[in-house]
Amino acid sequence: MILWVCALALEAQAVAKYFNLKLQAQKPWSHWQGENMALVQSGVGESAAAAATSFLLSQYPTTQYIVNYGLAASPDLIQDELYLVRAIQSPQGRRFYPDLWQNYEKKADLKTFLSVQTNLELGLTDMEASGFYLASSHYLGPQQISVWKVVSDRGEGKIDLSHYQNVLYSALAVVAKYLPPDLGEKIDRPWQKAMDYCLNQQSFSVTQTRSLLELWHILWVQKGESAFWEWQKHWQWDKTPSKLQAKRLLNSLEEIMSKL
Repeated sequence: MILWVCALALEAQAVAKYFNLKLQAQKPWSHWQGENMALVQSGVGESAAAAATSFLLSQYPTTQYIVNYGLAASPDLIQDELYLVRAIQSPQGRRFYPDLWQNYEKKADLKTFLSVQTNLELGLTDMEASGFYLASSHYLGPQQISVWKVVSDRGEGKIDLSHYQNVLYSALAVVAKYLPPDLGEKIDRPWQKAMDYCLNQQSFSVTQTRSLLELWHILWVQKGESAFWEWQKHWQWDKTPSKLQAKRLLNSLEEIMSKL
């Protein structure tokens, strides 16, 4: 199952039209469904995105992948172009790293704000992505979460709705190419078997497990495959599971990342 979260009506309508999704309900959120897909329109804002995302994921416990799709402002990126988000910064300064294991050239960082911004920083700006990611991360790993944005304006806040509904619809042909090809199979990554072995061999708390997934994903995706294998080569596995061993493993990941 693939889920979609969009903030605005024109974004949701583009996704529903492209994938032929049917409206199921309008409360508590407008919600569409089709074969192996579902969509929710969250409304504007970080908390709205988090709430709608949690609602949708709770309705579909077998979800394998989730996508945040819509418009974003930028002072420097190409208007009407589609960008894959490689890092999200929340209003509180936290950074999240969604799925980047795709051969797509146009990537950009994104900052989420609590209000509309007119004096934009470089990169993408929106009001939902960090709430979407944080809610998704309670259900899925970072390799199962992606964010795609079309640049709509320079911060002036006025857009041609009919134009961008067409742009959003057309851009979905690109996004569709990067969705998991077989929804019946568990999404795999080259590092996933090693990660699963690690989780099974050690006594990780829920918080440590989440930290491991995030660090491991960042090491592989952000720093490169060679950095990941270099770390794994030097890690000495202890066959006796312990909280101390789990902590040492997390510390070793943080240490090698600080040197790269």
